[in-house]
Amino acid sequence: MNNREYTIEDLEELLDNIPYEVWMKDKEGRYKYVNKYFSQKIGCSKKKIIGKTDLDIELGKSPVVNEEKVYYEIYNKDIKREKEIILGSILKEMNGEKNIQDAIIENLIHIADKDGEKNYKKYDSKILFELKKKIKADDIAIYLYNRHSNNMSLYIQEGSTKGIFTTKYSFNVFGQFLLNSKLNKIVRNFNGCQTHYLYPIRAKDTLHGMIEIYYKNDDSKHYIGESIIKQISILLGVSLENRTIAKHLKTELIKREDVQKKLEMVIDTVIDIYALIKKKNNMLQWIDINKKCTEIIEWTDKDLIDRSPLELVHADDKEDLKFAVENNKEYKNFVCRILCKSGNYKILSINWSNISNGNIIITGKDITNERELLKDKENLQQAVEVESLKTEFFANLSHEFKTPLNIILSAVQVILSCINNNLESLSLDKLLKYLKGIEQNSYRLLKLANNMIDITKIDGGFYEVEMDNHNIVEVIENIVQSVAEYMNNNKRNITFDTMEEEIITACDPDKIERIILNLLSNSMKFTSVNGKIYVDMDITKDCKNVIIKVRNDGPAISIEDSKKIFNRFTQSENLLTRSVEGSGIGLALVKSLVELHNGKIYVNTHINNGTEFCIELPIRKIMNSTMSPVLNKSINSKVQKYTIEFSDIYTLNQ
Repeated sequence: MNNREYTIEDLEELLDNIPYEVWMKDKEGRYKYVNKYFSQKIGCSKKKIIGKTDLDIELGKSPVVNEEKVYYEIYNKDIKREKEIILGSILKEMNGEKNIQDAIIENLIHIADKDGEKNYKKYDSKILFELKKKIKADDIAIYLYNRHSNNMSLYIQEGSTKGIFTTKYSFNVFGQFLLNSKLNKIVRNFNGCQTHYLYPIRAKDTLHGMIEIYYKNDDSKHYIGESIIKQISILLGVSLENRTIAKHLKTELIKREDVQKKLEMVIDTVIDIYALIKKKNNMLQWIDINKKCTEIIEWTDKDLIDRSPLELVHADDKEDLKFAVENNKEYKNFVCRILCKSGNYKILSINWSNISNGNIIITGKDITNERELLKDKENLQQAVEVESLKTEFFANLSHEFKTPLNIILSAVQVILSCINNNLESLSLDKLLKYLKGIEQNSYRLLKLANNMIDITKIDGGFYEVEMDNHNIVEVIENIVQSVAEYMNNNKRNITFDTMEEEIITACDPDKIERIILNLLSNSMKFTSVNGKIYVDMDITKDCKNVIIKVRNDGPAISIEDSKKIFNRFTQSENLLTRSVEGSGIGLALVKSLVELHNGKIYVNTHINNGTEFCIELPIRKIMNSTMSPVLNKSINSKVQKYTIEFSDIYTLNQ
């Protein structure tokens, strides 16, 4: 004991100057020792406390300071002596730490609040106030570091000393040291009497600011709570870091909300169609749809909840979209018809794109009016073309009527003139020639009248076909054989060939004859002297149709003309430049007669020489009907019919 370097007085002075309440009691609870801090706390001198119990000095059960509860952290220790046990206790007041902790918790809680930024300063001031009180500093301040300007600016301060803190620290050598140093405290002395303690505020090695503490006199006379200051520095660093992150997040959220509002405005005002659709197990469900789209299709959001998008698609357009759904395909400018609430269909041009999580974005526009305008434009153009064709047709028809009439009248005038001047001036050969001309042109007028009457009946729906089961091969072969002599007399060669000897199908032999004679007449017109005409028959690979081909070795028909020669009032040659006669309604009549048999006619443009007309008729039979024989008409009847059909063929090309 004699080797101690300190005295009992040294220990008591130390205990009197620490911010803890220290006391010792005997086993009866009488105080043996109290330090200065304890006596000041309860308002009694040491002499009045020593030797007395708590009851003797009337201590309250829950000490209150300024109507505020006081919280303690207590350390108890039994000190054993030879004859007695002394109870020792150290009480650490926790109000400051608790208030600081509560303020920091409030600070962190309100970081994400909408008005949290307005309250930061209030919570930080509370922390600073409690810290100043805890460490008994004269003045204390927090500075915030600005990375852009590279300086420290005064944020908040607590204390009454004027001008003790500078408004801004420029980052000179000291600032760079503070920025880069790992030290937790820097001590600065001003004018030899002012001591400032600087504690950097960091988070993740990033400097956010500093705490500056000021004592008027030498700091050795004051208690400095190093640990709590460092803890607060760390917590403030985390808080400031979180504030920065929260601020950036709020800024990004504001930008995102702004962009989203602009996007929604664009979607609602500029884009006709926008919809977000969820795909699950190949089933589609509406997620979002813009206002303009609901206005176009007339369905509300509530109407669409129980309706799949595919339910609204027209049946003819649905399969393509089903394929896209099942195979994750995408479409651009896909035109489809969508059912509206009114029961009408709108025509939409849509883009179908797959995105993440099985979602599909649909954008597009309403092209209903555009299609209607286009259709009106096409109808107008067609009407103009028809009117032009009608004008040309009637000019042609006028020519077709006037030409045979002029020939007939001229021949009659010559004959009458000869009769009036005695028949001796007109030889028998010439008379026969004139009579032949009158006959042929009379047939020509009859053919023209028949065609006009028939096509008018077809347009009016009054034209009838008498369908019955016939061997169409025999029908066609008889027609070809009947005109063979006529062809030979006119120096044309005709050949018939068939791959099938018998094809029984329902048809009207008279209308078939009309069709074939018209095509043969047309072939004769465009076949040169000693040219060849071929009539071939076969059936399609699927055995569903019979094919009749009429081909000549004359000039070929262009692809462009092949698309329009079956139109009403159309010829492949102009009225003023054409080399053969014709009204321009013969092929239109043929097409109508073929269609009355549910068939089709077209020009084969893939052959190298000549022109080939192809007729396809369905092979079908009428139930409960026996096969009818081909009627044997009289020779005179056939000759008259063929003469009528070939009446517009002159010997000019012979």
